[in-house]
Amino acid sequence: MARSMRPSLSVSAFCVLAGPCTETCRHVPFSCPSAPELYAQRIKSVPAPSQLIPSVEQQLPGLGPLLLNWRPDAGAAGLLPELTDPVFTAAVARLISSFRPDEASLLTAGLLCQVTAKFYSREAELSRAIITTLEDYLLPEDDPSVEEVYIVRRGFADRGFAPAWALGDKAVSPTNVYLAVELGQTDKAGVGDSGDSHYKGGGHHVHFWRLREARETFKATYCPAFLLEVVGSHIRLSSLAWLDRVTVFPLTPLLNLLPAYPATDRLLLPVARMLEVLRMGLRMLAARSRESKQQLVLPAGAKALGLPWHIAFSPRYIASTARRLAARTFLVELSDAARGAGRVEGSPDGGGRRMVVVKLGRGYGLAAHVAWAELGLAPQVLRVLRIPGGWQLVEMEYLPSEEWTLLHDLADADREGALQAALEALSRAHHDTAAGGTAAEAAARDGDEVPSTPTPIPTS
Repeated sequence: MARSMRPSLSVSAFCVLAGPCTETCRHVPFSCPSAPELYAQRIKSVPAPSQLIPSVEQQLPGLGPLLLNWRPDAGAAGLLPELTDPVFTAAVARLISSFRPDEASLLTAGLLCQVTAKFYSREAELSRAIITTLEDYLLPEDDPSVEEVYIVRRGFADRGFAPAWALGDKAVSPTNVYLAVELGQTDKAGVGDSGDSHYKGGGHHVHFWRLREARETFKATYCPAFLLEVVGSHIRLSSLAWLDRVTVFPLTPLLNLLPAYPATDRLLLPVARMLEVLRMGLRMLAARSRESKQQLVLPAGAKALGLPWHIAFSPRYIASTARRLAARTFLVELSDAARGAGRVEGSPDGGGRRMVVVKLGRGYGLAAHVAWAELGLAPQVLRVLRIPGGWQLVEMEYLPSEEWTLLHDLADADREGALQAALEALSRAHHDTAAGGTAAEAAARDGDEVPSTPTPIPTS
């Protein structure tokens, strides 16, 4: 079917059929509750991954981007890997730690450099050499942790669509995919449009999961997987996930594969670190898939909201109650377990529930927030977790708008006193914030929510 003839359905038309959009839809791009259904209709006619043209697929009027990957603008960014899944959080934490890779990872990095430095008469020879090197490293015969990780031989998607190499839970017709490998040449990639291996990898994720939307794994997780691209003499590791739509995000930049000698360790070490992180993440995904009792289960609506895993999978919150207030800011009910354990309670919402506001941000002015909260000018900070990549989760009390009164609504006598008190508090807050202090340090603690084992559910 020609591209111009592909069926399309505008957002406005779909919302007439599915019901009116909510406040969330108006404030957050592509987050209408009907968006997942609209996306499901769209991908029924999506072209082959090798034929996807990002400049078209990312800008179809009324439909938004096919993949969330920051292009063409921040509205198509999606949720960052470290906020999407604990396996990706662990991967990001490991990548930024500048650790010393083990010997197997260093050896494999050197082998990849040697393989890609050679000249080949046929592209298939290079592809075979790369895949053999990866297979020997990722699937060693004496490693029990990968006993149930299989090379996908058949049934990745319909119409024979499949990446150059893939690992999943079955060799034939897998129900889960852990890794997709895309191989390409820089002279075939154009200017980041047709032939883009990054976009092609996201397209394969679309084709894999669009046939499995009825499966429990699709419903209960964000369908995390890794994407490894080898393009010419460069390699890159990315994350793949399916929130309200497929999201692909780089975990590393394009790394050079030409240095094959000890004198260029500064270029070889990043490749070895990337390989070791991939191996770690692959084992974690496989272990989680095997152990169904530890399987992360998404609450209803989490995919459409793009709910960070620190909320979606935490026993502290009733994630199904979450409502987006702003970008990466959510109103959510505390669980009975959180309150029963003697942890700080949230604010009542009038219906007996205890609600809190949870915000995830980078460079958040926590010291100023704490200082202002102590003066009654901001919500109290209840809990702080540090997340790899410079992120913080800040949980604060919920202050319903019904409990606020505007100054101009007060009687004249009350207004003058309230205004004076507010101005004095503001003056003290500015003074205290400028003076610094350790209030924020006392309020914050290191929340080790990066799993060191495959057990995915945080304890706090």
